[in-house]
Amino acid sequence: MLSQSCVLCGADGRDDQICALCEAELPWLARDRCAVCALPLATGAVCGACLDHPPRYARIVAPFSYGYPLDAVIHTYKYDARLAHARLLGSALAAAATRDADAIIAMPLSPARLAERGFNQALEIARVVARATGIPLLPFACRKQGVLGLARFR
Repeated sequence: MLSQSCVLCGADGRDDQICALCEAELPWLARDRCAVCALPLATGAVCGACLDHPPRYARIVAPFSYGYPLDAVIHTYKYDARLAHARLLGSALAAAATRDADAIIAMPLSPARLAERGFNQALEIARVVARATGIPLLPFACRKQGVLGLARFR
């Protein structure tokens, strides 16, 4: 198998697209974070905002915060069609995910945005997560609806 270059620094990498040095520099979320919204916490399990006004979702699972150098990877993934980046992003998300979800549903794109990009970046990441976790992927459970982008279940 051919080795790959790190997507961030260009060094010869492992088979997972990123070298160990760059992986350590990614904006990983802290372990001490709200069990609901994933924001950093000094103490406790749930932040004050989620206790005062519980959101409509049970919890957020995220390995990273959006920041350097991950922002460049996401940008090239979405706008330069670097589909291989879905494996990098999806693998990190799968490692952070618990296996108790009923299904994975990717946010749909509008037909115009899908035609512009040529692929749904959320769906490609969701495919990686579903394969890694065994959680069923429901690619057509939602569709983009109207100006507000409301999802309607079938």
